[in-house]
Amino acid sequence: MSITTTSNNKPKLRLWVLSWGLFPRRVTIYLEEKGISKDFEVIPVHIGADGKMNSPPGKPNGTLPLLEISPPSSDEATPGRYVYQSIAILEYIEEVYAGRGPSMLGATPEERAQSRDLVAVLDEAVTFLTCYSHHASGIYTPLVVQSPDTARFALDRAHKMLSQLEKMSCWDGPYLVRSKQPMIVDCVAMATVQFYANVYGVDLASEKHPRLAKMYRAFRGRESAKWDAVAVPQGMVEVAKRMSVK
Repeated sequence: MSITTTSNNKPKLRLWVLSWGLFPRRVTIYLEEKGISKDFEVIPVHIGADGKMNSPPGKPNGTLPLLEISPPSSDEATPGRYVYQSIAILEYIEEVYAGRGPSMLGATPEERAQSRDLVAVLDEAVTFLTCYSHHASGIYTPLVVQSPDTARFALDRAHKMLSQLEKMSCWDGPYLVRSKQPMIVDCVAMATVQFYANVYGVDLASEKHPRLAKMYRAFRGRESAKWDAVAVPQGMVEVAKRMSVK
């Protein structure tokens, strides 16, 4: 197994991502904002025209994103160690790279507590948005028995969670905790807004959520937030945007 290294000749941590995926985007946006993306070997995974994921050689089983924190031994007698959940990945990297770049979780106990609080609320909103998309999007019609009532309920609950997020956020500047600088929670929020707009055609940064819209307008022009439209299977998106409940 070949190992790429950083400028300090340290092995790069391998990170498998779906470049346009909701949860991988949390991590890739964060790495750019932290200024450490070059310290990672980011390995793209693609979805083919048949809708199946084409995993590159060497990718372990698991969802995306997937971070390797220690590689398997050369004889594969000792397995590698991996982190599978996006928030766990973000907090692991933030701790390991504590001396590099801006503090993205928070410089004080108060900032860190507020950041984690807001991320938890965002994750609850995403849970409801996932339920909504499963019951409203054309992409899931062949896969699940869809319920318009469930879709409406889930979308309503998602909006309520996002409204709660706004009430808990700092209103001084564009970003949700530290007014002038994006933090982990802003990366998570940006990934969420972008994904649902570009994949499902659902605008979460509308007039219904002015605080989220304020963050989105400030963030969308940053290099880290560039959306790779080419990587997204367009046929899939056309079907995904056929929402029976809006």
